Amino acid sequence: MPQSPTQSATQHATQPATRPTPGPAPQSATLPTPPGSRWRRLLPLLGLVLLIVVLARLDRHALAAAFGRLSLWTVPAAAAAFLANVALKAVRWRRLLDAQSIALPWRVAVGAFFAAAFYGAITPGRVGELARVGVLTARGVPLGRGVASCIFDRVLDLATLVTVGGVFGAAWLGEPALALALGLLTLIGVPAGRALLLYLSRRAHGASPASRAGRLLRDLALASPPMLTPRALGEALAWTVVAWVGYYGAVAVLASGMGLSVTLPALVAATSAAALTALLPVTFQGIGTRELVFAFALGREGVPAEAAVALSLAALGTFLAASVLSGGLALVSGRGGRAG
Repeated sequence: MPQSPTQSATQHATQPATRPTPGPAPQSATLPTPPGSRWRRLLPLLGLVLLIVVLARLDRHALAAAFGRLSLWTVPAAAAAFLANVALKAVRWRRLLDAQSIALPWRVAVGAFFAAAFYGAITPGRVGELARVGVLTARGVPLGRGVASCIFDRVLDLATLVTVGGVFGAAWLGEPALALALGLLTLIGVPAGRALLLYLSRRAHGASPASRAGRLLRDLALASPPMLTPRALGEALAWTVVAWVGYYGAVAVLASGMGLSVTLPALVAATSAAALTALLPVTFQGIGTRELVFAFALGREGVPAEAAVALSLAALGTFLAASVLSGGLALVSGRGGRAG
């Protein structure tokens, strides 16, 4: 019998409301990892693989004998030379800060520089630079001014490696005319580079970039002129030369301790090229590539591959140990990362 409209409405009102069946919980929105980022992280492992391949092809007894020729005084003397290199570059950075009118106590500046060397020794990339910049920004220094001094002294180091390595390499290969040309090019390049940076700084005045990166580049350009005065630049170049004498001297001490007969141009050229390979993305601190450079260059001098690789590993190990120990002490003492 059909229900009346009143009964149907009453029955519908007394029935419990049907709840919709819950569906699957929505997934949290996560940004996918760029396809090439994982491979870029793994690239430094190629250097380690290369080192393993190189070591596998060497005579292990001859390699151990090369290490065994190191005397007790050789490694500490080389470590002291490496530390002198870092300390003198810390002084250079502190003087660049003076040129920018950035007040930073000497003990904080030196401690921050050694702490940066510590982070640079144990991490890939240039993480150490962040330690120095962080100390400056924590004291109210604008980011652009803080980054400018760090980039400036890194450019000085890179230019030194390229110039010294090129001049000594050309002399070693019996090309004195090329060595002279590279030297003259350096003498011309320094004032030309200074003029270019000053021109870019003038162009940066009044610029209003929309992007954050553009503003940072503008601030870098505006922060450069105080470091480009003849006095500031000349002093920075002088500290750079003296500092790198310590670096090359440390490798020479180790080579002498191993009893290797190597000409100075060959040793300096090999050391420069090996240091430059640390910039390659396929290696960490030049591991693997440094050994190939030393084996090739010193092999032309009649040095066995085992001795050349041992020298490369001894130099890298001494430098890393000196950086880690000195930087670790700076961090433990509180001078490597505090703002005060």
